[in-house]
Amino acid sequence: STMSMFTWANAQLANLAETLAPPPTTPPYQYLTALKSQNEQMAMEIISTGQLGDPSSHLALPSNNSTGLQLIHYAAQYGCLQVVQYLVQQCGVNCKSCFDYQGNTVLHWATRGDNLNLVQYLIAEAQCDATVKNAAGQTAYDFCEDCDYNANNAR
Repeated sequence: STMSMFTWANAQLANLAETLAPPPTTPPYQYLTALKSQNEQMAMEIISTGQLGDPSSHLALPSNNSTGLQLIHYAAQYGCLQVVQYLVQQCGVNCKSCFDYQGNTVLHWATRGDNLNLVQYLIAEAQCDATVKNAAGQTAYDFCEDCDYNANNAR
């Protein structure tokens, strides 16, 4: 049937795509993959090996040259509380001084990640300032409006 032929052709194309462009195996990509899949243990292991350099440095990705995102920004974006805690408590990353090139703080990224526990940790324990504005004049609370929970819960 036509359908099975399409299925077969798609499978062949998928195999071909993998052979032409194998998934990146560099530590920065492995770190991102671990965060995206919520494999926080693997992400912390990659940091601990030193393969990503200084934990407070920018993540060395080709696409990252224009964003200024650091390891902790990505961990916050994917809502990885354990990784953020590890970076702050074990690696000494000062999340109050981590800004991307748009002036977004770790807290800005955490509110995008929609993890209330992470937001509460950053405000209560890491002493992140929720009133800091990015280059567009937005605070982390402004980002919360897009989230599922009410920003008042994070105060």
